[in-house]
Amino acid sequence: MNWKKKAPQPQPATIGRYHSTIGTLPFTLFERAIIDADLSALIISGEVPEPQLLEAFDKILSEYNEALGSLDTASLYLLAKTRELCTLRARRMQTEPIIEILRTLYVPDLEKYLQRLTGLTAKLDPANPVEYAKNLARHEKRAAPSLKERAVEIEMNGLEARLAAREQSAPTREYFTTVFVNLSNHSGTHITKDNTTVQEYCVRVKGLNKAIEQQQQSPKR
Repeated sequence: MNWKKKAPQPQPATIGRYHSTIGTLPFTLFERAIIDADLSALIISGEVPEPQLLEAFDKILSEYNEALGSLDTASLYLLAKTRELCTLRARRMQTEPIIEILRTLYVPDLEKYLQRLTGLTAKLDPANPVEYAKNLARHEKRAAPSLKERAVEIEMNGLEARLAAREQSAPTREYFTTVFVNLSNHSGTHITKDNTTVQEYCVRVKGLNKAIEQQQQSPKR
């Protein structure tokens, strides 16, 4: 009896290690994957078949969206701009009543406070009415709606329109960089993409969002 010799069966290749959760994935690698569509960014070592990488990235995106809740990148960017605009407007609104008081009554403490708000060192000299009025006008001009304030407002209006129309553009490095700058400003520490996992990013973003909401809901004084 002739036995047919079986062909050697190929041995399954050893699959390399790769990121499959936001808890371990550095944000800089997530950025490469989502912006450049470079799924090799998920590979830690060895070789990983594309189907595994696609499955892992789908899981990562699902965890990312769940961790952020309803916030997407464009919404977060809009929130950051909202906070920036609120800060600019608040500074301006503080200066207006001070200027009105100083028009008719010189108060040294108010002058010092006005100088801090406007960033100008122009002094008000009650003994020199002409110079007094001139320098007060300089403070008033600085307190007026700035070009930066208008630019932020225009950008916000554009973002709001895009969000309302569901015409958000794909996330960009500029978006994420702006978010990290705002996260750093909020925490008072320098936060980098390299040293932050996607999960930590999501936690910090939710904390920033909560702080912005509380700021917007707090009664005006």
